[in-house]
This record gives sequence, structure tokens and C-alpha cells, in this order.
Amino acid sequence: MPRGGQNHIADYTIPGRGLAQRDVLVVIDDSAAMANYRERLASLPALVDATFGRLDRGLLDLRIAVTSNDGILRRTPSMTEPFLAMRTDFDLARSTNFSRTLADEVGALVDVGTAGTGPSKLLDAAALALANDGGFRRPNASLAVLFVGATDDESSRDPDEYAAQIQATVVSALVPDAAPRFDAFVADLAHAEGVGAAYSIDATDYAPAIDNLRTQFKTILPGMCLTAADVAPEVPGGQYDCTVTALVRDQELVLPPCGGDDDLVCWRLQPSQSCDADPDALELEVPVFWFYVSYPTIRMQCVVD
Repeated sequence: MPRGGQNHIADYTIPGRGLAQRDVLVVIDDSAAMANYRERLASLPALVDATFGRLDRGLLDLRIAVTSNDGILRRTPSMTEPFLAMRTDFDLARSTNFSRTLADEVGALVDVGTAGTGPSKLLDAAALALANDGGFRRPNASLAVLFVGATDDESSRDPDEYAAQIQATVVSALVPDAAPRFDAFVADLAHAEGVGAAYSIDATDYAPAIDNLRTQFKTILPGMCLTAADVAPEVPGGQYDCTVTALVRDQELVLPPCGGDDDLVCWRLQPSQSCDADPDALELEVPVFWFYVSYPTIRMQCVVD
């Protein structure tokens, strides 16, 4: 509960809209240039499992597909479709189209080898894979793309054309520090209303690249223009004394403020971009999957001036 002062209490009901859908495409260079990175690539399956496995437990309809320079979606012998699918329904029942762990399945798919003839044309590969996706892409799903390449892209067209064609919601590129075509693609992605970031393939830890895909699951709660007192104005970033709860399936769940160990289930107040009537108004950011539960109620109680 807030510490003293006045309380501003707001109750909102958000209509249910079905499960949040996310399609994740991983595009990996399979040329000889990747030989020195095979050991580091071995960390990707566990990172993907830790990141998207947690989101799956938070009500998510997820698909993961992998391709290399040929632009063909890869399959393991046990796969009947060219993608991994995992879904948690409103009753928390979990279903998949695979029998092993997500880490095991992803590990088999990303083991693309280094026998490709090159050069690296990962933007071409992504565009080709999405054009012949075997049912992977869904019209209402957001798209996250992870590029992994030891050299800069040498695809046939300008990066801005690929940004417009691929239409990704978020992109992480694990590429060399000097990769002007990937840098241009990431910059052009913003013009296509996406979010992108490049990370060094020489880094010892690839977790930030995966975390970038994860953080894009946050969204702004629409229609809420809030007032709250900054209880520690000397601390940068705004410090607010609030209690936030979500009513989901008749259970009241307390959401902690973001910044702790589990920043996928949290809330954050930030300056509003849409409350024109009040320049000091705040907006509430919460995990996107809360928006896809039938008729959740978000209650927020804050100390105000």
C-alpha cells in the first residue's frame, strides 16, 4: 500500500483479445566464416528457452523458425511443420508441436554447420523464408527476427527494401562491429515502425541480444493518463509509490515495479506520449500478455501531490 498522502485510485477493464501471438525467426550464417563462433552459438538454445519459455507460461502463443543462408526453414526429423509452436491457454494448459524441451529443439535447429558456400546473405534469406514460410507466419502475430552472422550482409538489394518487406516488430543482429549494411537495416527498421539493435558477435555473452527481443513484449496500457508524485525526485527516472494489481480469472495478482529480478511481470510509470491535455501525465507500462486474458481489471493506487 502507498505510504501516507492522498491516494489516486483508477480501475480499468480491458476487453479480452485472445492470446498474444509472437513469431520468432532466427537467421544464421552457415558459411565457413562462422567456424570460430560455434562454441558461442551453443549458448543460444538455453537463452531462447529461458526467455521465451517464461513468456509461454505467461499466456503466449509462440512460434519459432530457423533458417540459414539458403532461406529454407529448417526441420528436425521429428518435426511435421517447419517451426516450433508452443501455447498456454487461459486455463494454463500448455501445448506444443514437439516432444523434447524447447532448448533441445532449438539446439538441433540452430546447428546449421559451416559448410555453406557463402557469402552471407542473411537479409535475402529472411525475406525468402518469410515468402515461403510453410504456415509459420500468422497475420495477427508480431514478428521478432534474430540475425547471426560473422560477416556483414551481402544480399542483393538495399537494406531499406528488406526492412519494408520483412516488417519485423523487433530485430536483434549478432554481427561484426563493422557491419554497415546491418546497421543500415536496423536504422531503416525504425522507419518501418519496428525496433532494432545490433550486438557484437564477438561478445562473450549473447543474452543482451535475446533480451532485446523479450523487452519488446511490454506495452502501454491505453487510455490511462495518471498522476503520481515522484517520492524521490533526487533519483533519476522517477520514483513512484504505487500498488498495481491485475484481476485475472478471479484472482488478484500483485504486480511488482519493474527493475527487479523478474522484469517480465512488472509495471512502470513513464511520461505520457498521448495525454495531450496534461503535459505532466504519466502512462502505465505493463507486460503485454496481461492484455490477452478475458476481461482483466488493472487497479492502480498511487501517492499523489
